[in-house]
Amino acid sequence: VTFTWVRPFLKRAHEKTRLEHEDLVPLPENLSCVTNAERFEFELRDCLEKEEREEGTTSSLGATRGEEEKEEEGAGKSRKKKKKKFLPTITKPIWSCFGNMILTGAMFKLANDAMQFLPPVILSGYLKYVAGGEDNFLRQTFTTEQIGDTELGILYCALMLCVQVGRTLCEQQYFYHMQASGIVIKGALGTAVYRKTIRLNASGRSGSTTGEVLNHMQLDAQRVGDLMLFIHVVWSGLFQIIGYIALLYMYIGWSVFGGLFLLIALIPLQKFFYTLTYKLRSVQTKFTDKRVKLENEGLSGVKILKLNAWEDSLEDEVKASRKEEIIYA
Repeated sequence: VTFTWVRPFLKRAHEKTRLEHEDLVPLPENLSCVTNAERFEFELRDCLEKEEREEGTTSSLGATRGEEEKEEEGAGKSRKKKKKKFLPTITKPIWSCFGNMILTGAMFKLANDAMQFLPPVILSGYLKYVAGGEDNFLRQTFTTEQIGDTELGILYCALMLCVQVGRTLCEQQYFYHMQASGIVIKGALGTAVYRKTIRLNASGRSGSTTGEVLNHMQLDAQRVGDLMLFIHVVWSGLFQIIGYIALLYMYIGWSVFGGLFLLIALIPLQKFFYTLTYKLRSVQTKFTDKRVKLENEGLSGVKILKLNAWEDSLEDEVKASRKEEIIYA
């Protein structure tokens, strides 16, 4: 919880002027790229095999049904278009390999969000205590004979301190687990793409350029890894909105629903901007692929490039592609 496991490394870094690879903290087995890549490929292969079996069963049932309809009605086709899945196939292997780490981060996120509602309640009780009122929640819990006024104020301060410390610890653990899950997912995806590319023959590689493969290994895998930091906002945002609205309703009454209605009214506007951002990002990705392809072709054919003095021409093309890419950034 307090990250004491990193202290030996910090102490070693303070004592030595130059660190070696052996001075690093040993990586846990569950964070090793080799282990996670093997687990992920196994789960992915198992998931794809199940889907192939299901598709084979569905197609055979569809063919049998088509033959029956053809015999009965004399009409031709009974196939239906396959429905697009809500989540991609890769979601299940990722969850099978790294679901425990994601759920651990969700637990700390839930604890942090729950403790966010406590400081306003404690502060309200403390202000009532300072004002001399007897309606603060600690005085209603403990009588004067049990706790005096001075001890009551100290208890309020101790509660505020404990809540803030607990929030900090939970928040740091949440970020640690989600960043760690993002890093291992990025490593597993990048390794899987690399190994798949190595196994492909010349005809299999012809469908994708080197730039596209590098984009899958680096950019796309990085985006999936970065998603882990924000994936819990889906439920955490709703939980915080409900909690804060309930708190505000306790203190200011029905006036809180004016702000709630304004928040709901802004949802279509936010959806419009998110859709626009997604479209611009899609266009930008095409220009990014084009730029990376030019750079990789230049590096792979650098001898011919230097022999024919095409450096300036390649530089102009890369700059033009980069300029188009920045327009949509």
